[in-house]
Amino acid sequence: MSEDKRREIELTAERIEALNTERKRTATGSRNLLKGKTLKLEIKDHKIEGWRTGKVRTAPEEEYAYVIELYAALPTMIELTSARKAAITAEKERTGIGSRGFMSRAHNPPPGLKATRIDGWLNHVKHAPEAEYEYVLDEYRKFPSTLNEEELPRSPALDREAEDYQWRTRRCHNHLSKARSDQ
Repeated sequence: MSEDKRREIELTAERIEALNTERKRTATGSRNLLKGKTLKLEIKDHKIEGWRTGKVRTAPEEEYAYVIELYAALPTMIELTSARKAAITAEKERTGIGSRGFMSRAHNPPPGLKATRIDGWLNHVKHAPEAEYEYVLDEYRKFPSTLNEEELPRSPALDREAEDYQWRTRRCHNHLSKARSDQ
């Protein structure tokens, strides 16, 4: 290793605060920060925790900068308070459109946003990416107050799913009716 890569920096109050601010902004602890990533440097979560808590007074400059870089790449997360959950629920009820219907009608949703994620926000998830949450709320607010099939565009996939459901339920109903009449 070169001299620059081994250079130790003092973990000043400002540097510790920067780590803690990023941890809070992203709602991501050091273990999850590193989990599932191919890292260019070998850093362990307990090392980052030592820096963050002030138990360690110095750190390799390159490693500290890399951890800050990893945090910076993560989205800003917001806490899903009861008020935020209620806002989405109110829009779902106002429009009569559930999460799956929303996703089929949404214009340019953020990559990775799925109906199951929105449902999770309303049930058990504690944090959500701020940009995704704001997108969902803004898009819902664009929909009319009641579900009117002529006013809202439908996707071919949603139409196929509805037809398939109707076919399956009609087939099941016909089968049960025939079985009862045979008795």
